[in-house]
Amino acid sequence: MLMKGQNAVEFLSNYTFVILIITVAIVFVLILANAPKSVFPSECNIYGGFSCAGTIYSINTTANSGSRLFVEIADSEPGIVNISSFSATIGQYKSNAWYCTPKVAMEGQKVYCTANFAYTPALGNVYSGTFNVSANYCPEGYGLNYSCASSSSYSYIATIETQAEKQQVYMGPYYYLPLTATNLALSAPTQAGFQMQVNLTSSSYSQYERSDLGNLRFYYGAMELNSWCESGCNSNSSKTIFWIKLPNSIPANSATSLQLYFLPNNIDYSGRYAGEAPQLSPIYAEYDNGESVFNSYANFAGTNLSSSFTPYVGTNGNISVNNGLKLKVLNDGCTSTWAGIIYNNPIYSADSVVETYSSGVRTSGPEDVGIYVKNSDIATGYAGVADTWGWGGGSIAGGYYNIGNPFDISSGGGVASIYWLANGNEGIGWNYVFVSSSNTGEIWNSSLYASIQTGQCSPNANMVYYWFRVRDYPPDGIMPSVSTGSITAV
Repeated sequence: MLMKGQNAVEFLSNYTFVILIITVAIVFVLILANAPKSVFPSECNIYGGFSCAGTIYSINTTANSGSRLFVEIADSEPGIVNISSFSATIGQYKSNAWYCTPKVAMEGQKVYCTANFAYTPALGNVYSGTFNVSANYCPEGYGLNYSCASSSSYSYIATIETQAEKQQVYMGPYYYLPLTATNLALSAPTQAGFQMQVNLTSSSYSQYERSDLGNLRFYYGAMELNSWCESGCNSNSSKTIFWIKLPNSIPANSATSLQLYFLPNNIDYSGRYAGEAPQLSPIYAEYDNGESVFNSYANFAGTNLSSSFTPYVGTNGNISVNNGLKLKVLNDGCTSTWAGIIYNNPIYSADSVVETYSSGVRTSGPEDVGIYVKNSDIATGYAGVADTWGWGGGSIAGGYYNIGNPFDISSGGGVASIYWLANGNEGIGWNYVFVSSSNTGEIWNSSLYASIQTGQCSPNANMVYYWFRVRDYPPDGIMPSVSTGSITAV
């Protein structure tokens, strides 16, 4: 009887332990089921000339059956690859359709591919598989013409382990928009690395776009271009302004072809090739790549003024940085009423445009972006040779500041510009509407310094500046025009 009792106790003890293990396992599964995607097992290893940045294996949310494998890969070899096919296997099931965009890539650039399956996986299960990329490879030295005669065909194989999700994954076809950039100047080429403005009616292509346009990429042949969205960066916009950096010069009165690719809409700005103005990102400057696009650039991120600038402030002015440059002045009757910063690197070239974007409130007096000459005889170290224009929203009244404000303004926000035309003559602009100034006291100097500041007698001005840049002056003062073709399947 004692033995039976002891056996019963051992039985209960052992099975209690087993039940405890099962309970813990169930809890762990429940935790995994509700855990964020980042903790799920996901692995991708590719062999050959690509690296694998990530995978998504998803049930087809459109048909609620079948599945799609989305992969993000990067070309890791010098030269150019031109993808001819993409296929995948999940478990024992093979894909039945594929799309990749862009199909042509250079070293360091990404390609996005999707494979379609008739098989419907169990949500939450982890699956192993492979995918294969077939491509023609052109060695270095063939430029952007990827149809080189000596190209060779290669297969790049990857192994994957990924979890089935219920997430929207677009299954092609993918598209691009042909662009033609025309240099309208009759005698001057664009500079190599020229920053060109591209105006788009984004609402015309909304079916291909993310809401924030983060899936748009500009290409020149096989080369992805650095691009920066300045304004109207949404799929409903009637006017979107992009800036792209051209790799080569466009001769006078000539044109060159570009492409605008629409990537899968689960792809956002990269912050490397593709970015946006700092105030547009969910986290300030999260996707800002202005330094890759413009000759000089600052976004005033964080809480400290960059060492590239020197503060210039009167006793009744205030300068602070908090994800934007903030300039304030008191209503003190024009006594020491200014606040500003000066860019420490001189602007040597007369072929430059200095610009900044601001918003805020000003009352009377100027809000200036200027070009200043360094002068050791002046206590501040700088003397204004171009107190240029008022700040805010409104219409251009014309003229140079010393002989009348160029802008009839009160409050608002916009892009202010200044560039040098010749001695005694500057170009000044507000939201890309330009007038020229005239003042015989303006003499070009090889060591001119750009500045942003509130002018004397700007009581209660409270301005925020989000970015500062220096870009190339367009040939003959004419920005190349950009025309669009018809949407084309990749």
